[in-house]
Amino acid sequence: MILSACIPEPENPTIQLSETSQLAQVRDWFEANKTKLRLPERGTNYRTESQELILPFFEKKPDWEQFHHYYFPDGREVFETSLENANNYFPSEMAEAFSGQNPSEIMIQNILFVRHTTRNQFNVVIARYYPGNEESKINFNEISYNQIPVFWTGKLELFTYDERFFVGFEFEEGEMISSYTRQLQIGDRRKNEAGMDVRCTTRYIPVYYTLCVSQEGFPPNCTKEIDYFVEQISCYGADGGRPSYSYMGGGNPRESDPATDGGGKNNTDPTPPEMPKPGIINNLTNKCADGIFKEIKKTGIKSNEPKGTFAVDQEILKLFDESTKYDYVIQNSDKPNQTTPVPDIRSGKSAFLVNLNNDYLSKATQLSIARTIIHESIHAFIEYKLVNDGVYYSEFTDKYSDYLRRKSSDRMNRAQHELMAEYIEVMAYSLKQWDREYGNGKMGKPLLDDDYYRAMAFGGLLANDPRQQPPSFPIPTDSFKALVPKASDRMKIIKIIQNEQEGNQSKGTKCN
Repeated sequence: MILSACIPEPENPTIQLSETSQLAQVRDWFEANKTKLRLPERGTNYRTESQELILPFFEKKPDWEQFHHYYFPDGREVFETSLENANNYFPSEMAEAFSGQNPSEIMIQNILFVRHTTRNQFNVVIARYYPGNEESKINFNEISYNQIPVFWTGKLELFTYDERFFVGFEFEEGEMISSYTRQLQIGDRRKNEAGMDVRCTTRYIPVYYTLCVSQEGFPPNCTKEIDYFVEQISCYGADGGRPSYSYMGGGNPRESDPATDGGGKNNTDPTPPEMPKPGIINNLTNKCADGIFKEIKKTGIKSNEPKGTFAVDQEILKLFDESTKYDYVIQNSDKPNQTTPVPDIRSGKSAFLVNLNNDYLSKATQLSIARTIIHESIHAFIEYKLVNDGVYYSEFTDKYSDYLRRKSSDRMNRAQHELMAEYIEVMAYSLKQWDREYGNGKMGKPLLDDDYYRAMAFGGLLANDPRQQPPSFPIPTDSFKALVPKASDRMKIIKIIQNEQEGNQSKGTKCN
């Protein structure tokens, strides 16, 4: 059986809330309360005598023109804005990794405002993104705490507003490999590791942070601000040892202020919020699918000759390269191969969850998996355009109105599968490019005929027959029949798709 479920209902809402007005509320709150965001210190010498790793403080200047707006998994609203400060902290080893470059111009330094669940206030945390190689040098629009991009290698470190180390995360090619905490190692004290999680290790290492202050027209003035010996506890695994992180540093809780704690706009609490683990785009646990997804990311989804009203263009690459504009996540599970739009009426945005079925992955060839990833990614692209491009939406609803007016629960799915005829050449060409670089071409085998790649692309032009409940064998869409009028030719194409999906009499290579 061919797995063809792609777009389950419900359909996307069209209501969009004004992010600009919401951001103005955040800005007003920050300007009124920024002097109250530093944690109280315990004694006059606490900042120098504490076991916390604390960087010298500087006033923060958010760049309100650059921001990400999203929600944590528990529903808390987040505004993440760039800091326009000339001051930039970065680990000194970055200077060695990027010899001859100014690391302060490579790193990204943001401030997160996390809306409190019950009080009229925000909790604030500083996030610093340190790339680990040249390929991971990206701009503000390409990364945020909830969307760590595919292939990004580096470290993400969180600090309190007044520069106390909170927690750090290490990533390798978009996957979180560890989380770590740091505190100063004073004297000969060592941590008792008895009872610690076996995934965690303790190291005692020197840590150096450099502060660079930039001034237009002059080279940056960089000084080593921190040179301490620390106890670093690193926890390994996809969840970094735990699903969320709470600040455990020093400082006494702020005493209640009756003048502001009754819900007024000046309500503040300098304690940083509990933080979930950073969100990542690539959640594939199937190693073969994970590798193919990364390979497709490198080769891209594009056409040598875009045609048609809905011809794909460079915007489709934003599914991978600018995913902070809209949530795009890929995973595998026991659910069908499908792209699920997940509308959020709070922000007016939709997240796009691409799922690959585990049973399908266990049988299919790499060629079939590559085609499915391309197909589902195009579904996500179509969904994004429908939500954000009024002209595209109007043309789509006009052209496929007959399908959208049907009472069938899969009317949107059927309409999009009819539209897939516009992307046949895109899928065929992209699949051939993948096979050239990572499939047959990589193994030294000859490439397949162009007609074979084109036949595989027709996998996107199959739909469930609404008369059959539960759905059984998918049927060709009307656009499939228009492109391939002869029933015998259509059956040959379907047989190719099915053989590659089942790994039976296929020309592609199976993962296992």
